[in-house]
Amino acid sequence: MATEISWPGTPPVSVGLAVTSADNGAWKKFYDSPVDGNGTLLGRVRAVSDDTAGVSLLAARNIGGTYYPIGCVTVPAGAGNSAGVAWKDLLADLNLGESMALAPSEGLYVKPVTNVTAAKTIWLHLEGAPL
Repeated sequence: MATEISWPGTPPVSVGLAVTSADNGAWKKFYDSPVDGNGTLLGRVRAVSDDTAGVSLLAARNIGGTYYPIGCVTVPAGAGNSAGVAWKDLLADLNLGESMALAPSEGLYVKPVTNVTAAKTIWLHLEGAPL
């Protein structure tokens, strides 16, 4: 008889964020790790865009109200939204493709450092789990 591994139920973290031209040059909260618990493990952060130009996003950790930049990622034009252009894995550039942990009360923020074109959107999706 085959044995199945039984994992404890861990509620997933699934967060979406739309970045538009109204957000150009400003920090935008993507996710805040809950105050209670042990933090959050970010497993995947992907970007999809309908912009006709590449857009660079600066990512930062917000710790106690202070932004600490962790890197800049360029989301290609049409990423994940047109044939032949794959969605962009932000953690590939921000954390060498590895998962990233956020401490309790720590936030993940993004800021467009090149402008999102008017009437265009970059959609971000975070998948993770509480620690």
